[in-house]
Amino acid sequence: MRLHRGGTKTFNHPVVGYMELAYDSMDLVAAPGLVLTAYTAETATPSADNLALLASWAATEAASSLAAALDEADTEVSPVETTNSD
Repeated sequence: MRLHRGGTKTFNHPVVGYMELAYDSMDLVAAPGLVLTAYTAETATPSADNLALLASWAATEAASSLAAALDEADTEVSPVETTNSD
């Protein structure tokens, strides 16, 4: 088996479309068996635009999910009743 530590890959994402991204991989010394792979797009290319769009879309989705979870948590919290012992 041959391991590729760097190169380019082409992705066809269902939301943002095609992206040709360079990648570099490295083993994580502190976690044997795990590999970290970073993907980047060449500046000022359609791939860079699509990657930026994907990042903003993902951030918007995450923010919407967090807001929905917080709204749900607010509706599930019951007020604490206190009594005056005086």
